Amino acid sequence: SLVVYLFGSCVAYLIIIGDSYSKVVGTLARLDSSAGIPWWASRHFAIAVVAAFLVTPLSLLREMSRLAPASAMALMALAYTALAIMFDGITRSSSTADGVSAVAFRMDVDSISAVPIIVFAFQCHIQVLAIFSELSAGSPNEPDFGEDIEPIAGRETERKRLRRMYQVVALAVGFCFVGYLLVAEFAYTSHPDVTSNVLDSYDKSDKAMLLATALMGCSAVASVPVNHHAARAALDDLLA
Repeated sequence: SLVVYLFGSCVAYLIIIGDSYSKVVGTLARLDSSAGIPWWASRHFAIAVVAAFLVTPLSLLREMSRLAPASAMALMALAYTALAIMFDGITRSSSTADGVSAVAFRMDVDSISAVPIIVFAFQCHIQVLAIFSELSAGSPNEPDFGEDIEPIAGRETERKRLRRMYQVVALAVGFCFVGYLLVAEFAYTSHPDVTSNVLDSYDKSDKAMLLATALMGCSAVASVPVNHHAARAALDDLLA
């Protein structure tokens, strides 16, 4: 189940990469979609090239810690996108947009379509064990306690690792909560009739949102190896 779930998430990220690339290139090159999209600006081309030359090398790294720079870049991409949407939402009317009013709460049959997206957003818990196993206890210059009290020192080191892991979880979930909340609030109030990809709701000539689209594509590039790492470990356990 874990392998299949993570495989699906990696496919979703590749779709995000392809959509981001085609939108950015199409806008910069001023391509008319009605006249046909050239092969070098298509989603299939972007997915093939990015998967071969960026995603695959990153996915072959043995340790999760080697993906730290890519994850930091993904974090900055989310921060920029959330802030760009927030500032755009502040400048717009919070009550109406395109003649459609924002609704505070609604539960109907269409709400079921949001369930897969919610499940997709919860995939971050799968990498927790891999991160914890590579997390150090703190300072590398710890004193040598000697063999007599080595078990006590080991328990103390484990407690330090647990405290650090609690901090990692709190910071990660807190950052994502703030970012997701900003996007959900300001994107919906400014565009109540929002599309499945919120960035498609903004004007293509908006350079700030075009940059956000490019950055979210880069964020997806960094996200595939993180998911692939856990999927590879699960598959290795299953086969071995």
